[in-house]
Amino acid sequence: MSDENYQLDDFLSDEYFKRWVLSPDVESDRYWNDYLLRNPDKRAVMRHARFLLIQLHQDLDQLKPREYQVESMWDQIEKQTLSQPSHPKSLWARMPRWTASVAAAMILVVIGWLAWSNLTINEYSYACQTASIQHSLTEKINEGQGDLLVILPDSSRITLKPHSRVSFPIAFNGSDKREVYLTGEAFFQVSKNINRPFYVYSHELVTKVLGTSFTIKAFEKSKELEVIVTTGKVSVYSRKSLMESILENKESEATTMITPNQRVQYSRSHEALQKSLVDKPVPLPSAKWTDMPNSFREVPVGKIFDTIQRAYGIDIQYDPVAHGDCLLTASFGKETLFEKIDLICKGIEATYRIENAQFIIEGRGCH
Repeated sequence: MSDENYQLDDFLSDEYFKRWVLSPDVESDRYWNDYLLRNPDKRAVMRHARFLLIQLHQDLDQLKPREYQVESMWDQIEKQTLSQPSHPKSLWARMPRWTASVAAAMILVVIGWLAWSNLTINEYSYACQTASIQHSLTEKINEGQGDLLVILPDSSRITLKPHSRVSFPIAFNGSDKREVYLTGEAFFQVSKNINRPFYVYSHELVTKVLGTSFTIKAFEKSKELEVIVTTGKVSVYSRKSLMESILENKESEATTMITPNQRVQYSRSHEALQKSLVDKPVPLPSAKWTDMPNSFREVPVGKIFDTIQRAYGIDIQYDPVAHGDCLLTASFGKETLFEKIDLICKGIEATYRIENAQFIIEGRGCH
């Protein structure tokens, strides 16, 4: 049967669909995403099938016997065997009907768990993702102590950090995407091409850009993965959240957009993305010294905040009535951005907090 006519039971029995749900890779992502584009009416039944497969897998995993339980079961079996006559009846014949049914069900559960558990072994690892690619890849490995410069076929540049590796096609021709695979840490300077977006697959994370510079930190055993933007805009999403959003027809909700001085951190334990500011924000490369003067004399605070926003590319939310017209005289030296914001807030009896990578100014202000 053609998968164009699939119903719920067909998805549940399709090995390629089951592997995509439990152990997705780049090729299966591409296949089933394209399938949904061709068959949008299948979205609901695919979502239902995915839910059932994940639920079954979780239930089977919870039923997995622990080592001490296995040992106890064997002890009981041995005791029962030794206490039986030399020519006992069949084990099944001696069991009450309900006991035999439960035993049969448990055997099926254990067999099922063993089969399903093989599908979830480090499915997002660098090795698994690169192995799933049908065309040949070039791999660069940095085994030294310094940085390794890698030039891609489109002239994009990768500064590969020690103990890191990256794989990419010999050429980007014949594809509407430029795809690279990373484990470790690297700084990317991507040549702009609006018709051919650039993707970096780094374990659970996918980073998408058109042309910009950014850093990815994604080591195999790290508790967190991180993407930091230097210039331009970067879209980041986790493989799991993308699959869920596609089936829910909410693709845009899976993506986190970050700009210079912002970062996204992915917690492997919580399987969640968190957007925040970098530890030490710096003025944008395009900013001029006039965009961030060192001193202000009787200047409205709203104008100072606007000046900082332009210089650092970071949003500052404040009340124009309570804070915007407050006049401030201040001189800055080598203070960090956080210290500058703190000094301004003290001058107008306000405080700040950071939420979703932006400053929120609070307090009664000067009025």
